[in-house]
Amino acid sequence: MWVDDAKFRWRLAKLQRSQRKNEEYYNLKITAAREIQEREEEQKQQYDKFVVLDKGISEIRSLQHRYITRQAEQLLIPIPECNPKSESWLQSDFDGRWRLTDDALDALSQRVRRERRERVELLFLWPSAFIGFIGGLVGIVSAIFF
Repeated sequence: MWVDDAKFRWRLAKLQRSQRKNEEYYNLKITAAREIQEREEEQKQQYDKFVVLDKGISEIRSLQHRYITRQAEQLLIPIPECNPKSESWLQSDFDGRWRLTDDALDALSQRVRRERRERVELLFLWPSAFIGFIGGLVGIVSAIFF
């Protein structure tokens, strides 16, 4: 699970860098078109910027959807049923894939975090109980023999 987290964070950072670079690129083109007073070119660049950035946002949301749903499947957390009439699902404008809405994805990610936290708490419960048991034995042995 930790490897999946690292891969997700790396891919997310890569997509976010790409978004920033695209935004800077189009901002420079829009500024250049404004300076030479080419209104049509400026509008064209703004439209291209909107499309490219919107596609990037869609890719980021798709990555988040895949990551959270994969985590939920591994932890056996139920995912809302994919139904076009459901308010939990929407279809992407760019690739046509269905993904969870932001609210449904947020609720699912909270359940994933809660389940992961509970599993980690159980993992740390055993060592502390074992150490307490060993400490008790040492105390009993030292009281009897010393």
